[in-house]
Amino acid sequence: MESQLDLRRYFLVMRRWLWLIIGCGVLAAVSAYVVSSRMTPVYKANMSLWIKPAPTAGTNEYAAILTSEREARTYAEMLTEQRVLEAVVADLGLTGEMSWRELAGKIDVSLIEDTQLIRLSVEDTDRVRAAELANTIGETFIAQTKAFNEERYADSLNNMQAQLDELSALVEETQADIEALGEADAADEQAELTRLQTALVGYRNSYADLLRSYEEMRLTAVQS
Repeated sequence: MESQLDLRRYFLVMRRWLWLIIGCGVLAAVSAYVVSSRMTPVYKANMSLWIKPAPTAGTNEYAAILTSEREARTYAEMLTEQRVLEAVVADLGLTGEMSWRELAGKIDVSLIEDTQLIRLSVEDTDRVRAAELANTIGETFIAQTKAFNEERYADSLNNMQAQLDELSALVEETQADIEALGEADAADEQAELTRLQTALVGYRNSYADLLRSYEEMRLTAVQS
């Protein structure tokens, strides 16, 4: 009997305050709608970069994956550097609207675990611009990395080319000296001819070895 009275009392209390409970719920819903309707929408654009290092002779697949993961962590930091973002702002004609630091605040870069991928996310109040920013950051970073690699190998390739030119000139000069001696009969001429022939073989071997190294470096520069 007592439990029934308690339940009835609870029911009466609930019914008395039901309007307040419903009113609070409605007020919360209306407030959320008003706030959300007045907020400027923010759009997010995502893009991914696949880091694949240039193939290296004698390196197995597992070691190559580890190398690419380390490079991915490095590149993730480089994506938000000033030189990259300033170029993006300039390319998109946003110099007067946005600084590179403001753009950096819109970017989130993360590594996708157990992969060779970097995910770049850009948030902006303009959905079209968000996509343009994400794509342009990736394209600019790739272009700058390519230019850096080309510059890094350029000096070495130029030095090697100069050595090849020098060896080629020595080969032609020595060959001309040998032809000038002809079939030497005198002992001293025969000794000079032998010396020149030995030198010619050495120059040609050095040229072949250097040319092989030059082609390998040039291929590495292209692949990287």
